[in-house]
Amino acid sequence: MLISVIGAPGSGKGTLLTLLSTEFPSIFSHFSLGDHLRQLLLQSTHQQQHQQQQQQQQQKPLLKPHVREQIQRSELLSLKDLLPILKEGLQEKEFSLREKVEGKDNEKENQRKEKILLLDGFPRDISQIKLTGMSDDDEKAEGLEILQPDLVLFFDCPGEIARKRYLSRGLPGRDVDVRIFERRFEEFERLNGDVVEGFEKRGILIRIDTSQDTETSYRRLLRALRDSGYAICEEVGSLEKGGGKETE
Repeated sequence: MLISVIGAPGSGKGTLLTLLSTEFPSIFSHFSLGDHLRQLLLQSTHQQQHQQQQQQQQQKPLLKPHVREQIQRSELLSLKDLLPILKEGLQEKEFSLREKVEGKDNEKENQRKEKILLLDGFPRDISQIKLTGMSDDDEKAEGLEILQPDLVLFFDCPGEIARKRYLSRGLPGRDVDVRIFERRFEEFERLNGDVVEGFEKRGILIRIDTSQDTETSYRRLLRALRDSGYAICEEVGSLEKGGGKETE
């Protein structure tokens, strides 16, 4: 089962999904596209430095030069560049569509057997929905059926709160320049409306208010999972745990 999680920078995706997957590791696995890109950037930099120091023959780079530059500038990648990276990252996470027993009577049993992948940060614009076949009038790109979410969670948080969190969190590998936040938030505001509308039409989007502290937002997340109708989510939805620190 795949749950896509969308939200502005600073809306709480990283904090809440890490908390969820840590508390329920047998049920949830968290994959952050942004963290994965930053990790690839770090590995690519180390690869370049090592080859230069050892005067080794250049190996195939982990990232293309223009992709490295875009990640360094916190810019959106084109679908052509992003999708191979995303597919490879999901394969490393050992996520694949499972064979299911056909028939309505087996639906709940299938759901119980599945582990849920929380895909953090995808899709980010309407073209990514179309490419994965989530739009009725579009063909699925070959091999990308895996990216069709069963459920989409929209972490809804006002810009001022998200801005405060983003600039105060100081996470490794993330530039906290206010101009970068403003540009990323503007991109989110401009692109997210169509994404939300597309998934609302499908009837698979749930809005969650993540503007409060972590404990409150986490309880709202658990309630949303409980009420989603998926059997596997019912196992965690009745629990209302969580820390009390500021959501990042």
